[in-house]
Amino acid sequence: AECELAAALLRQKALTGVRCRDMAVVCGDLESYGPTLQAAFEKYDLPLYLSQKTDLLQKPALQAALGGLNALEEGLTHQSVMDWLRRGIGSFERDALDRLENYCFQWNIKGTKWLTPFTAPTCGYDVPAADEAKKLEKLEQTRQQAASLLLTLRDELKACQNGADFAAAMIRHLEDIALEALLEARCKALQQSDRGREAAETAQLYHILLE
Repeated sequence: AECELAAALLRQKALTGVRCRDMAVVCGDLESYGPTLQAAFEKYDLPLYLSQKTDLLQKPALQAALGGLNALEEGLTHQSVMDWLRRGIGSFERDALDRLENYCFQWNIKGTKWLTPFTAPTCGYDVPAADEAKKLEKLEQTRQQAASLLLTLRDELKACQNGADFAAAMIRHLEDIALEALLEARCKALQQSDRGREAAETAQLYHILLE
């Protein structure tokens, strides 16, 4: 209510000729008020600039872009690989990732185990079900898809001789994980949820990465 009141009052001032750049709203907790202020200002058709610092490395898009590199640096731990895969990269389905995570936790998959075929039963030490072979085959397909992305990135980074080579390798990696399509889908979802500012930030991230 107070955010809408502030927006309404500033709207009245704007209609009298006061420039938006000459008006400001001061609040004690911008992190909490920010989204509500954004919605209120959009409702009253007012521009809003939020003066707050943003840690780009904590943005899901950046974590998706750099997650593979981080996983390699951490030695392909279970957590680092799964965190990366769950950022929406590639064409991984949620159910497939759930099964993959359960399997990796069950059999302590890490390091080079990610790069070799899965052979242990999906049921752990229980009696395998009749469709065990089919379940393991699907799980292995998911592993191969993830391993292919990681191996390609690892090999290209090993071949880098300078900063330009590294940048080129990372750009190819962003194409491999379909990051641009991921960001476009995320922007659309944010806009549909009336989170215009976050959508705009997300739209800028891909260009920031390429630069």
